Amino acid sequence: MMLNLATIPVKTANCLLIRFHEKQSVSYALSAALALAKGGAHPFVMDRAALRLDGLSSYCSVAALLLNAALRVYVIIPKEIKDTKYIDANDVSAKMTIRIENIITIVASFSIIICILSAVYTTLVFSLIALYSKTALGLGLDSQFMTFFSATSFLRDSGFRSFISALVSFQISFICSVFLSTSMLGEARWILAWFGIFGSMLSSLSLFQILGSANSLLFSS
Repeated sequence: MMLNLATIPVKTANCLLIRFHEKQSVSYALSAALALAKGGAHPFVMDRAALRLDGLSSYCSVAALLLNAALRVYVIIPKEIKDTKYIDANDVSAKMTIRIENIITIVASFSIIICILSAVYTTLVFSLIALYSKTALGLGLDSQFMTFFSATSFLRDSGFRSFISALVSFQISFICSVFLSTSMLGEARWILAWFGIFGSMLSSLSLFQILGSANSLLFSS
């Protein structure tokens, strides 16, 4: 015989459901009983919602750390383009070095700006979504939480893409800053730059492997 929890008091439904779901956590039983007793078709699991929101908060923490590091890199990036007219016309090597440094300075400036803006956007989007989602759950507005979380799915997607953009642009700006700030090392700075590029490629490869696995296993089903 099936029990209809919607026709019995909430406290009685809580006790019954805890007995029926002995293998489940008490919080799961409580949330499921409350949802069914209020006429819901499916139980609302508070624990899983909390875990999901903790994941959003983790994006905020990492993006904030990345933003702090990007601001420090921005300080050490040169803010000027060198003029080659003061270089001896016969010194082709010096002129080429100045042109390369100017190009790298521009690339570093653009990449660090992209990193900062992307990190700020990621932090704000995930912080606000987590904030208002927890507010809805704290007030017991379960259905409103589900509606709000579903309505902001495109913002979470754009925040995630912005997070990836911040990671990639930070690596580019950091490598450029290393090259520009080690001019006193002479030719050795090229070794440092290539070492940074190689390390960045390896880390990016691992990053996209993780993202690909997550997309195929978690979000494609």
